[in-house]
Amino acid sequence: MSVSVPEKTLEHWLSIHLNYRYKAKASLWWPVSGEDISVADLPATPGKQFWIEVKTVTWKSSSGIHSLKINLWQLWKYGDSAHNPAGIPDYYVFPIPPFDGHITDPGLAWLGGRGKSSIGYESKAGGDWFARWTWVIPGNELRTRLASELAAWGARGMDKKKTFEIATIAGGSAKWSSGLAEIDHLRWHEFLDLLEACGKSGWGALLATPKDSQKKRSRAWIKGTFLSLKARDKEARKSGEKANQNAKQDLTYWVPGKKDEYLPLGKDDLASTADGSGASRAEPITFRSLVTLRYDAME
Repeated sequence: MSVSVPEKTLEHWLSIHLNYRYKAKASLWWPVSGEDISVADLPATPGKQFWIEVKTVTWKSSSGIHSLKINLWQLWKYGDSAHNPAGIPDYYVFPIPPFDGHITDPGLAWLGGRGKSSIGYESKAGGDWFARWTWVIPGNELRTRLASELAAWGARGMDKKKTFEIATIAGGSAKWSSGLAEIDHLRWHEFLDLLEACGKSGWGALLATPKDSQKKRSRAWIKGTFLSLKARDKEARKSGEKANQNAKQDLTYWVPGKKDEYLPLGKDDLASTADGSGASRAEPITFRSLVTLRYDAME
């Protein structure tokens, strides 16, 4: 079996789209294998931050389906406070291909004679643009739905290479594995639209606002704070001043609560080592990206 869409190609298309959509309002970091979240990685200006874990699918010609698998160690790791001390929300990003086979197949009928690289650009691909068949699921939703599978995996010794098939894909439609039926998922560009507006319950980010009291805040309150900062910049430009949008400042960091609220992070939540004792943990090669959006990357 070989991948239906090369993982590096998908990462490249996602990076192009993020850079085009947000320009200087966003930053993107692809960590090396074994690198853990550090306090130094947290936003230095108001905004929001989240992980994306990019997965691709493999084509099984004998059964005529694409197979979507995830690594259980990676899934567990994002939800583990030792590996993710700041509690930054993670999202799995994957294709549901509208074609059979591999996008690199010579003469692939679905391409209609187009170069395969054109699929990375809406202006060239139109309705076949990759973002229209690339989907997103919150990692926390997967951990909740696969709690029993993760528990059994943990009891067997936490094999770092163990994978779990979450869906098979045929004819552009996904058939989800047991326990994942009707799981909430969004197209890539819809996901970004939602995050720009500070998300919704189950779809949040690590948020950073100017220094505030240590009590929970509503999503609407934080969104209002970001909009106020945008309005401040607009007024500054009107008066001929140049808004310093990247100026570092004292911030309060917030993580999603169980309801439509955000909870402040304390200093004890911002440990920067892998397990709290300075020891690192071995892990498989990862394909993940840390995305940071400045406060003005929203509507």
